[in-house]
Amino acid sequence: MAIFLTILLIELIAADAGADALFGFEVMMTFIQQMGLGILFGIIGGFGIAWLLNKLVNLDPGLYPISGLAAALVVFSVCALFGGSGFLAAYVAGVVAGNRKVRFAQRLRRFQVGMTWLAQIGMFLALGLLA
Repeated sequence: MAIFLTILLIELIAADAGADALFGFEVMMTFIQQMGLGILFGIIGGFGIAWLLNKLVNLDPGLYPISGLAAALVVFSVCALFGGSGFLAAYVAGVVAGNRKVRFAQRLRRFQVGMTWLAQIGMFLALGLLA
């Protein structure tokens, strides 16, 4: 929701719209569309990711984390392509797939911890460079 509000305010500032445009019907419909499609694609994508990771039998175990990351990026991209919130779709897909039983779950968790650390380091570096 925060990403939606940020983008909405930036678009309103860029379009030089007044305060009456904030509560328009179009804004409400855009919000409902983004949230609805984000949740829908997230649920479908989460079950799809879990199914995909369980069906990849002949894949090297080291490639399972990369496959999971690629599938999450596909969920994000497809949802954004249809006008939904890709961030919400990726989050919901992660919650759904994370609560399903998948092969090599421990290996996936270690990869996700490493990616989390890299993202945090990058974020603090970027914020430190801006200060």
